[in-house]
Amino acid sequence: RPAPRGANDGLRRQPAAYAHIVATQLLLGSACLALDVAAVYPLWLYLAVSWSPLLSRLRFLVEHPGESDLTVTTRSTLWERPLFAPLNFNFHFEHHCWPSVPPYRLQQAHRHLRDQGFYDRHPEYANESFVGALVHRQQAQRAAGEVIA
Repeated sequence: RPAPRGANDGLRRQPAAYAHIVATQLLLGSACLALDVAAVYPLWLYLAVSWSPLLSRLRFLVEHPGESDLTVTTRSTLWERPLFAPLNFNFHFEHHCWPSVPPYRLQQAHRHLRDQGFYDRHPEYANESFVGALVHRQQAQRAAGEVIA
């Protein structure tokens, strides 16, 4: 019995969709070899396929708490910024309010909302830190008796 039309389209496109990733990794690996720092490449690859997705998922849990469509901005600490909030990714609420605003302007949008008293009136749209928000989320789930995966 033939597969429904379009069922295998993703499989056929997959190699082409990932060609730029393979090309970039080959270029990066070659640059590491040329610069005599080849030992750095496996570390880079490990971080790219393990830590980067993990931090991305944790950031998502903080930015989109609960079951609603709520999005939250997180005022990250200095050490959290390079891990969770590169390129002003922590201004997630502002990004959803004004999706066409470039990332380097999101902090200005945040300041505007803060200066207008928006976050004083709506504290549910802001967290103080990523780690603090994750700890609070875990505590709330435990208190509610939810299973934490």
